Amino acid sequence: MEHPTLTFVTKDGGSCCLRPARAGDGAGIIEAFDLVAAEGIYLAAERARWTPAEMEEIIAAMGSNPFILIAEAAGRIVGNAFLQRGTLQKNRHTAGIGMLVIDGFRSIGIGTRMMEYAEAWGRREGLRKLYLSVFSTNERAYNLYRKAGYTEEGRRPEQFRLDGEPVSEILLGKLLPSE
Repeated sequence: MEHPTLTFVTKDGGSCCLRPARAGDGAGIIEAFDLVAAEGIYLAAERARWTPAEMEEIIAAMGSNPFILIAEAAGRIVGNAFLQRGTLQKNRHTAGIGMLVIDGFRSIGIGTRMMEYAEAWGRREGLRKLYLSVFSTNERAYNLYRKAGYTEEGRRPEQFRLDGEPVSEILLGKLLPSE
């Protein structure tokens, strides 16, 4: 299935392109992940679990599961989203989302457009539900997801520690309308 490319003007007047990952994106995906992970407050992982070469292999094998969405601006990858469909017959109607946007490109509309793209992808794939999780301390992301129509499905108290402080994990989901 062909997935569209979407170019839009960001709130700061810049340009951003959302598109499926393609050959050559591996290093940029890993760099963006590691930049956000190094901030220590947005992702559970401390660094990417793949090398750029391994990411290239994932991209080469990519179909609709997993699906990797790229946000490109200022000539580089500034964000991405991994959408992983359930692998069991009982949960193939769902997909989990992991998303990030690097510092300097937040709060200018990229995350909102990535969420809209993810939902459109889910509808094209015939999914019924998208879900994700966020640290309770990440108010910006939490508000983005709520604005996108995600509802809180649960909390895992003190699931993580950031700078030695307990942080809850908030689980959110969104049912997609059936067409």
